[in-house]
Amino acid sequence: MFNFIKDFLLDRSFQILGITFDNKNTWQAHLKEIRKATLIKLNIIKSLAHTSWGASGTTFKQIYKSLILSKLEYGAFIYIDAKQSALKMIETIHNSFLRLATGAFRSSPISRILNIANTLPLDLRRMQNSTLQKARRIHNNTTPNLENTIKLNNFKFNCSEVLKHEHAITPPWVMEIHSNTDLSQHIKSETMDYTFRNLTLSLLEDYQDYIKFYTDGSKTEAGVGASVYFNNTPKMIKFPNFYSIYTAEAYAIYHALETIQQLKIDKALILSDSHSTINSIRNINQPNAISRMIQNQISLLNHNNQNVSLVWIPSHVGIPGNETADTYAKRAITSPEASLVQICSLGDIKGVLRSLTLQQWQHRWTSSLTKLNVIKPSINPWPTLTTKRCHEVIVNRQRIGHTWLTHNFLIRHEDPTQCTTCGEIITQTKLYNLI
Repeated sequence: MFNFIKDFLLDRSFQILGITFDNKNTWQAHLKEIRKATLIKLNIIKSLAHTSWGASGTTFKQIYKSLILSKLEYGAFIYIDAKQSALKMIETIHNSFLRLATGAFRSSPISRILNIANTLPLDLRRMQNSTLQKARRIHNNTTPNLENTIKLNNFKFNCSEVLKHEHAITPPWVMEIHSNTDLSQHIKSETMDYTFRNLTLSLLEDYQDYIKFYTDGSKTEAGVGASVYFNNTPKMIKFPNFYSIYTAEAYAIYHALETIQQLKIDKALILSDSHSTINSIRNINQPNAISRMIQNQISLLNHNNQNVSLVWIPSHVGIPGNETADTYAKRAITSPEASLVQICSLGDIKGVLRSLTLQQWQHRWTSSLTKLNVIKPSINPWPTLTTKRCHEVIVNRQRIGHTWLTHNFLIRHEDPTQCTTCGEIITQTKLYNLI
């Protein structure tokens, strides 16, 4: 321990798990190491980024994510508060790649290159990943309750009800999940509604002594809702607007299991029209958080000799119980009688963080007032019209607004090129008007 402190005082920095710490917390030593390592790897991109031949933009992105971006983002949540002058050392690497991938000139504005390449600015990626890292710590029960709040822009969410990671109470090799998805063998677009109804009635003959629970979820612009319908009794549930339809469908099944346990029902059949939810529950080896929670609830019911089976049924084909559950799920979004549930999965947090980050990028792009955002006000990508590298570079330069004809004087350090007809300086706008 003494030698470690001595080395730290003498060298002023030390490295742990690839992160270089300095005694002033400026992170300059670490950022210099990142820049040095990524500059070597950037040579691979340069060898493929010729203007007339080379890899496509999609291939460039895959290479960049695996070789360079992974290095730039490793441990980024630690040095996210470093000075901008220090962070610029690695941001130039990010910008250099995008310039090579798109074939843009050095004079091209970075904001336009980012938009054309459909790639987030590095500072927004750090902010998104840092917030997601905090959500993961809450999910894994490694953060004190005092830090259970996620903030990003104007979004603030209390994660005290976030789904915590649970361990299986039953080993996977003895876990029993009774489910039936036989009706999914019939292609819905090729099967008549009355055929599905008859097949469902035939299937339910094997469960005549079971109490039927119909579950459904709904997501609209107004919000997210779910319902459980059994014995002519509906239960309506609503969630915050950013929750996914998967969470609504899965929680409806979980609520049905809770009801089965509370009412001590010996035989119950849960009918859901969400095939993905049932498949995730059947995944006993690597389930997500809410599926693990459902599996543990089923294990408790099995331990109490309460038999539960899951059955997939098609939606919107006129099955009475399913149609009723669908109606109440949509009504739950605005009904004051619906119970508000704040349970949240890590997938929901990922979705809202992605959406908020894109909103901030869109706001930044709208406020930039460049020549490009006049004709392209959105950050959504333009379609790729060609697969040839030479054609892709030409199109990208035209879209960015910096071409050899209009901006070669910046590279040659000469006066701007003038039109031989009218004598005015040749600009991209003038070329568009001529076309």
